[in-house]
Amino acid sequence: QSIHLLMPGSTVVTQMKKLESKKKKAYLVFDTKTGALIEREIKGQRPFHYSKIELKNSSPEAAREIIKAEIEKLIAGEQSQKPLVKIKLTGTLSKGFSQSDLNLAEITESFSENAIVSFSIALQEESFRKKIMALSELQAEKKSVAELGLEILEKNLAETEFGNAFDPRRFFSLLKANDSEKAMKIIASLALEKTKKQKNE
Repeated sequence: QSIHLLMPGSTVVTQMKKLESKKKKAYLVFDTKTGALIEREIKGQRPFHYSKIELKNSSPEAAREIIKAEIEKLIAGEQSQKPLVKIKLTGTLSKGFSQSDLNLAEITESFSENAIVSFSIALQEESFRKKIMALSELQAEKKSVAELGLEILEKNLAETEFGNAFDPRRFFSLLKANDSEKAMKIIASLALEKTKKQKNE
């Protein structure tokens, strides 16, 4: 009879994913005589807590309070070692704010004596949400993919220096027909005209 120890993976938390917070690290003991395979939890592991917080048009101050309260809840109680805490942030902040306004470094520092805190950020900013809403509105009108593409092109052109200097429908039809060479010639021609105009001015 012989006993083999099998290590199916790392003995410590590495990727800090949600699954690692649910399942403790372990090793396997395989008995070659009986064929038994026994899983045994590794003792003395550093606690790891994972939580996902969805913000809904929150101000930075309100968001920080929500985050701090969640961390305090996660690390409450007896801890054998300073725990790892991973917070995933999703959702949106109030208009005019970005994730830099959250000052997450201050939160990490404030808990440094009691936990090792890190963040995963997947917040949607206002400009991105507006683009998504615009696409949703167009799709609600049941327009074809080609029509959607044309409208997006027209809106983007209106914000450039080209403005309505050429027919976007003709340009889009060239792209749709995979005739990118002619389409690029149109852009090059307009750029050349603009350069000449600027020199004359």
